[in-house]
Amino acid sequence: MTLPIVHHADYDAKSVADDHRFPMRKYALVAELLREAGHSFILPEDRRVPAVKDSLKWEFARSQERLLTRMAEDGPFLMGETMTIADIVLTHCLGWAISAKFPVEEPRLRDYAEAMRARPAYKRASQG
Repeated sequence: MTLPIVHHADYDAKSVADDHRFPMRKYALVAELLREAGHSFILPEDRRVPAVKDSLKWEFARSQERLLTRMAEDGPFLMGETMTIADIVLTHCLGWAISAKFPVEEPRLRDYAEAMRARPAYKRASQG
């Protein structure tokens, strides 16, 4: 199977703010998860700020809303009928969010995560 890295007619890298660390807005969700992880177990204990987690969960919820506006309506994958690397990244991030007890509040994203994680290839990869 050929797996395009990015395949979407509406993709425009120029629409991303200069200070944004990820190439597409839909990867903002990755940023929230990474920041939360830093304050949970990555950063040295004296650098962790547990109180920041509530604001990161709020940002994660907002990222879900933004992501939904960018998801294709016509297919099982983010960009429609074609699976891309973005699907693999998002599925990984949603799994991480679920494990970290970040609420995946949007029903469409919950359904997407369930469908992606039910794929035989995902199950094989998860078994290590």
